[in-house]
Amino acid sequence: AKPVSGASPRASSDASPALSPDTTGDAVGLRLIITYKVIKAAVQAVLAALLPILQRLGVTSFWALRMTRLAEHVAHRSTAALARRIAALLTPTHLALISIALALDAALTGFEGWALHRRFRWAPWLVVVAGSTLIPFEVVELLRRPRASRAAILVVNLVIIAYLVARARREHAKARATAHA
Repeated sequence: AKPVSGASPRASSDASPALSPDTTGDAVGLRLIITYKVIKAAVQAVLAALLPILQRLGVTSFWALRMTRLAEHVAHRSTAALARRIAALLTPTHLALISIALALDAALTGFEGWALHRRFRWAPWLVVVAGSTLIPFEVVELLRRPRASRAAILVVNLVIIAYLVARARREHAKARATAHA
């Protein structure tokens, strides 16, 4: 396989040859997904690095105390419950777990974006598998507590998965047709 323009020669010698470059509008969808993945990974990495710093500076304990006091003094039960939940998430243990989860997801998301950018043949399947594993959890959360933001996240993930499955199948069919020709 020939390397994609801008890709290193190593991409062509890889065991998984690079996908062919697109000259059609199909490339726009892939570029949007890559951009989304890169931005998401960057934001998650910044948050993962920022949380321990905010904790050391005492910002998180300040807000945990504020949320606890708010929960004690508000009249509305749902506001008090939300304030208690936020306070519970601002404990050092929870902050460490959140920071680790953000860092790991940032690494995986960044790797997905990089692999798609390099046009590796297996890259769409990596994103499909990684994205599909979370769909049942997203559906359960949406059913438990319906929110427009949760519905939007679910729809975006389903669109990305459907697009990449269709694209990978087209590339596979094209490769098979070329091999048999």
